[in-house]
Amino acid sequence: MEKLETAFNQEAILAAKSYGIGRLMKENPINGGTTSNARRLDTESGRYVLRKLSGIVQARNEQSVSQVLKGLNVCPEIMTDAAGSGWISGPDGYYNVQRWIEPLPNRPMIPDYAELGEKVGLMHAALRGKRLDAQTDRFDLERTWSSFLSKQVRTDIEYKPLVRRMIRDIEACLTESGSSTPSVPIHGDLGVWNVVFGSNGVRIIDFGELRYGHPLFDLAALLASTLDVSDRKAEDRLAACIRAYRIHAEDFEPDALARQIRLWNVRGAAAILDKNGLNEKTAGYANRVMDQHEAFAGLLKNKGG
Repeated sequence: MEKLETAFNQEAILAAKSYGIGRLMKENPINGGTTSNARRLDTESGRYVLRKLSGIVQARNEQSVSQVLKGLNVCPEIMTDAAGSGWISGPDGYYNVQRWIEPLPNRPMIPDYAELGEKVGLMHAALRGKRLDAQTDRFDLERTWSSFLSKQVRTDIEYKPLVRRMIRDIEACLTESGSSTPSVPIHGDLGVWNVVFGSNGVRIIDFGELRYGHPLFDLAALLASTLDVSDRKAEDRLAACIRAYRIHAEDFEPDALARQIRLWNVRGAAAILDKNGLNEKTAGYANRVMDQHEAFAGLLKNKGG
């Protein structure tokens, strides 16, 4: 029989008491998160996830999203206390508690792209028109690229083609973002790392980057982080995802998705260069993701509106 833990963090004890989830049996860190310090709480009544939040804005937004998406099987339920609050204030910040989603023993090598498209479409349809606390993009492209350039004393000749390529794509992205584009609540960081492939289907997690933006940015993030564009079945998988998404979308333009994939990739490349500098490894990454969004643009060409 597994030995029960006797010592728990103060916020775990507070969470168990606040949400009435039963006596704590075990508390273990969950691998993968970088800022949420997520932990799984095993209690007499079941399993839960305790997450640290960035502040009160995230706390309010995540509770609002959970309420809006309740019953749609899109994301885990966030627990509320007797007063209806979806967060607690712990010794060093804000926390919330979600129901645990049991992941599959092995993440599928090829996910069900129709299911992925459906879940993102359901999320956007439910959030459409909802008013949430505004958050800024932590990896705003213009700011991140300017920060990188300010640190870059010189560019070796071997990297100059990459920098020119980046500048071309960044200028295109910034021009497009300045035009009239939809601005609705989006997840903001919907890479595969924020998707749980569970025994009862896919669930979207961690709305910590929730902000206003183009809805296809979320679909772009999910596709860019899961789909191998070199695979011979890539076009079929992409089409399945789009068909399912369009059932719930107000409108869909393949060219707009291609532009959002470019924005997702260039934004990520700029963030990597800003954090780690320009070297063989980061240059390789930047070139790969730009190759990827160009390949996506080819797959999406002439797909119709």
